[in-house]
Amino acid sequence: MVIRDNKLNYMMSNQVQEGGKIDLFSELIEGELKEYDEVLCLGTQVDTYIDSSDFTTIREVSKQEEKSFLQGLIDLLAVRVDTEQL
Repeated sequence: MVIRDNKLNYMMSNQVQEGGKIDLFSELIEGELKEYDEVLCLGTQVDTYIDSSDFTTIREVSKQEEKSFLQGLIDLLAVRVDTEQL
């Protein structure tokens, strides 16, 4: 995920397919990162824990609580992911 200007700018997800190609993050962005972008790489299927509507909620809450989008995302994942199973 690439967070830019306190919102989700880009997200890549590889589907689990036997023999399928794994998309490479570096191939896709090709130097399009900006100086203040935040990059978050997760080693799991993000959509297992986060719905697309959650991104809107995270953005609204992060504005109200004056924290970054990335911190809001981390906080949400901390609540939803059982770290003992990682």
